[in-house]
Amino acid sequence: MRALAAALVFVPILTACAGRAPVPVESGAQACPDISGSYCIDGLRWERGSTKLRDANLLWYLGVKTGSRDVRPDRVTLAGVDDGVLRVSVYEGDRSLATATLERPALECGAERVLVKMEPQSWGGSGPILAFGGSGGWNLISRGDDGRLRIQQVRRERGVILLTLPLAFSEESWARFDAKDRGCGS
Repeated sequence: MRALAAALVFVPILTACAGRAPVPVESGAQACPDISGSYCIDGLRWERGSTKLRDANLLWYLGVKTGSRDVRPDRVTLAGVDDGVLRVSVYEGDRSLATATLERPALECGAERVLVKMEPQSWGGSGPILAFGGSGGWNLISRGDDGRLRIQQVRRERGVILLTLPLAFSEESWARFDAKDRGCGS
């Protein structure tokens, strides 16, 4: 019972580091950089330490769900970030599938990028290995000179294994999504 109590105390302490932004952002910045536009839903992702490009899905980076597995969205439109609220619309052809808004404190503005905080998640289990922890992270979004949407993602995991071994690691990846007017590979 003491071990469980210790885990409940130390896991929040260990996961607190996941709450700090990876790059300085201008707290309360008056205007966010312009990332508005219509982007292809499918893109490419590169993970730190990998030599391969992988497929990426823009909805996953934005944390937006369409509510149905039967739809095949093909583009995402971002708008309104200049007023501190990012409006996300998901489309299949001309049909609107979902809309979402991201705003402070989940959205922060920097000089050249918009920081979108990922929803913190807790994990744990008492199967063959007793472990507890949490994850968090950020997506740093910018638009390149070529019109592509670029996302740098930083994920941080913190926890305890067997209630005695601290666990902490980070994952970093980059993704890019073409502007819809450039054409999508479908």
